[in-house]
Amino acid sequence: MNSISGSLTPRSIVATAKMLRSARKEIFLIVESDNDIALFSHSLRIPRSNFISCFGKERLMGVFDLVPVDGLDAGTILFRDADCDGVAITERDGVILLASDLYDFEMSLLPRRVFGRIFAEFLKTRSSPELTDDAFEKIVEAASLIGALRHVSHSECLNVDFKEYKMGFIDARKLSVDIDEMLRYFLARSEKQIDARALKNRVTQKRAEVRHATEVTSGKDFLKIMSIALARFYKCCNAMDCTFETLSRMFRITVTHDDIKELALYPVLADQVARSPFEWKGVPL
Repeated sequence: MNSISGSLTPRSIVATAKMLRSARKEIFLIVESDNDIALFSHSLRIPRSNFISCFGKERLMGVFDLVPVDGLDAGTILFRDADCDGVAITERDGVILLASDLYDFEMSLLPRRVFGRIFAEFLKTRSSPELTDDAFEKIVEAASLIGALRHVSHSECLNVDFKEYKMGFIDARKLSVDIDEMLRYFLARSEKQIDARALKNRVTQKRAEVRHATEVTSGKDFLKIMSIALARFYKCCNAMDCTFETLSRMFRITVTHDDIKELALYPVLADQVARSPFEWKGVPL
């Protein structure tokens, strides 16, 4: 957290939005982070000056809670990852909150052609639809176990620490997860005294409850494992050339307006923009 984000509060963010409104009769987007600004400003061709970052979903939800009190208008639209909260598209006093279809916007968009574009960029002539589909399934299946742990941690308030974690529990030869080692690692770094065997049962049960791995997977976990896959399983790049940070940047610049159109939030966004008395500065919806 930098000095700027540390001083932000929901009320100060609302005050900024109202100050912008007094000067400009345009639609403003309030998002969780600068990464969301990079994603949506590029794909929807919206100037960065039309965004406000909350530096965290807690602040963003605090802003949304203030809507009935502080009077944000329908020209202010909020975006957030659904995460494990089960958050859906919500309207409050004319202001809409748009949530990702799946865990986050990365996972909501990657299966829809975006993964294939990034994968093909590294494999070049070696890529094929069959290889791309197989790679996606291998990576998402591995990432789904971390995702299942995220969901269990959230539902049981375990407060497992997922910040800047290492991937030592991934077998790069098979792109598989050693679930026992994964749990040992996360419990140790989180300083949790929890029965690992019982937790393993709950994690595997959570994974088994969903029809497809994408339903419990974080896109950020997916991109971390994709980095390992490209460098060590497919051996198509140097590890420094396909880091998580590199893949994240590639993801944000690869997503197009047509990809955003595939999201469940798109018709709601388009309708809100059409009904708003304020100017939309992005591509026509």
